[in-house]
Amino acid sequence: MRARDLAVEYETIGLDSDALDAARLMAEQRLPALLVVDERGAPKAILPASQMVKILVPAYVVEDPTLAAVVHERHADRLCEALADRKVRDCLSKSTPRPPLPRRTTPRWRWPRRWRRRAARWWPSSRRTRRACACSA
Repeated sequence: MRARDLAVEYETIGLDSDALDAARLMAEQRLPALLVVDERGAPKAILPASQMVKILVPAYVVEDPTLAAVVHERHADRLCEALADRKVRDCLSKSTPRPPLPRRTTPRWRWPRRWRRRAARWWPSSRRTRRACACSA
């Protein structure tokens, strides 16, 4: 079994998509974050749900989480007005690091230098030296 057999598609969203759509997608799919892609489909950033909560919830509730009981479920529509005209690009933190790019699956590997030198000494067909070995006489 290979890693590509186990891989599953992860939800992505574009930089110019509506922030409200991103919040809905996170809520419906119960995702901790979304992968934000640019126009070419290349990963640009990761938008965590905590960042969206900081935008939605008033600042006084973010500073003191015990006040979360003050915000009632009926006011959820009013909270979502904060995302009304925003794009995903606007919701990203300025200090958000770029997502890591996938590494090569097959690393470039060479024989250690010590082994290459030994091979050059013992085998006459080695590309570094063309000495005749004692066994061919």
